[in-house]
Amino acid sequence: MRPKNDYYGTAGSTSRAARHADDERVVEQLVNLSLPHKELLVSCMWSFNFRPCETLWARKVTENGVCYSFNMLSSAELYSEDQEFREAEINPDVMKREPFRSLHASKMRSTGWTMENGYTPHEDLLAYPRRTASGGFKGGAIVLLKTHQQHREYICAGALQGYKVTIHPPDEFPRLSEYHIRVPPMQAASIIVRPKLLTTQKALHRHPPSKRQCFFSDERKLRFFRVYNEQNCEFECLTNYTLATCGCVTFAMPRENTTRVCGVHEKRCYKDAVTRLMEMDEMTIYTGHEMCECLPACTTVKYAVEISNDWLNLDAMLASIIRREKSLDGMEPMLLYVYFKDNKFLYIERVEYMTFNGELANFGGILALMSGMSLTSLAEILYYLIVRPLGLWVRAQYVRVKVGPSVSEVQLRTSTSTVHPVRPWIP
Repeated sequence: MRPKNDYYGTAGSTSRAARHADDERVVEQLVNLSLPHKELLVSCMWSFNFRPCETLWARKVTENGVCYSFNMLSSAELYSEDQEFREAEINPDVMKREPFRSLHASKMRSTGWTMENGYTPHEDLLAYPRRTASGGFKGGAIVLLKTHQQHREYICAGALQGYKVTIHPPDEFPRLSEYHIRVPPMQAASIIVRPKLLTTQKALHRHPPSKRQCFFSDERKLRFFRVYNEQNCEFECLTNYTLATCGCVTFAMPRENTTRVCGVHEKRCYKDAVTRLMEMDEMTIYTGHEMCECLPACTTVKYAVEISNDWLNLDAMLASIIRREKSLDGMEPMLLYVYFKDNKFLYIERVEYMTFNGELANFGGILALMSGMSLTSLAEILYYLIVRPLGLWVRAQYVRVKVGPSVSEVQLRTSTSTVHPVRPWIP
């Protein structure tokens, strides 16, 4: 078994370790082969202010190799504790540089921000991840990149040349192999972003995730990521499936120190693993059993983009320059603008559709509609069917009725009567 800090399998000079050392140092080799930071990024702006590019754009490793990210969480905050070696792999020069090291983009740390809770109340516009004060061109990020024609590579990249751009939340691992926008060289591209925020009512926490179809941050934990979201969960699931199928993982996947990195000869295996996992995910519609169980996070941000671009006429610009520099010959610049379309965004909240009060109101409304009843009528029916008969029965049981004598006593008194003769009436 390898030592704890031996992530490349080179401790103990065995022949097998020597054979696989180059495969496991692929990130280091990619960094050495990639263009230096200062040669690729010429000029950078944020909120219409010029900034040093190394303070805004951090070097990251993705499935497509070495890339540069803006406003993304650092590896220490995105990955679990045992993945700290990834930062040393991708930014070895930053780890050795002492002065102004904290100003480097790879060393930026969030100031209490989370996707579910947002920024803390005391944070201002200088908080990280950065947030702009307004939408539009002046509130976005601008970067000028340059490459040379001799740096083009057609064997691996194919006929499509240029850059891949993806817009994603700060706490999400970018999957450039799946979602990206292509920007060819010699163009000025504008990416206009329209965010959509989806949140979930805290009262829904009492319902199971299968019913509300999302996970809160305290409900689902990942092995290699500190932050849960659907993208990170799917990438970790792909990592586990690739390891189980091929016995290794790709250089961009998170791994333990005992996990081997796949070599070039195993390329077909991990590509087939991606295809099989997609097919198994489609079969869940019929089986009802999900392999990864990667529901969306209860608080997510999705980005809809609009793209506009135009060609950069570099030859005409160089021809108009009085003193032409030969170093500009063969250069292929690309100008990228990224900004929000509006000052406001679409906000959607997932709430409980039917509560107890709502069910009670529906019951009363349906009862009144079908029977012509109201609550007063219902109370009267209950009174005459239950309360009144019960009251009469209780009265009959406990109230006594007194009955008097049936024959009345008659006293006879003797009296003297006088008879007077009456004269008949003669008309």
